[in-house]
Amino acid sequence: MMDMLFSALIIVALLLLALEIKFGTYGAAAILGAVLLSLGILGLMQGFHYWHPALPIALSIALAIIATFQGYLGFRVRKEKRLAGAEELLGQTAVTRTPVEKRGTVMIRGEYWQATSDHPIPAGADVRIQRVEGLLLHVKET
Repeated sequence: MMDMLFSALIIVALLLLALEIKFGTYGAAAILGAVLLSLGILGLMQGFHYWHPALPIALSIALAIIATFQGYLGFRVRKEKRLAGAEELLGQTAVTRTPVEKRGTVMIRGEYWQATSDHPIPAGADVRIQRVEGLLLHVKET
């Protein structure tokens, strides 16, 4: 019966470590998971007297550190600015490749985009992107 209890502690501990990796709980789930993992492994190892008790504790601490680090990396990635998408183009500077009257072509970050402007803009001019509608950029000469 006690073996099932200690096995359940290990399963809950592994779930907590997985939650730390997935959701980044600032280490709370990792620390609790490490404690439960230590208790579960120590409980299951009572019959093995040739194992040093520090081994499961060291393994649990190592797993907690790894899970906390993974959670931190995941949290940091979620907070970073998106690096793709048309919304990122807003406010960026582009160069006209063809004259932009009603429609023309601009280059930004090595990509050609269709652009429109309220005022004529000659080819080779620097423009700032005001808004994006689908694949059409609304630009203004800088």
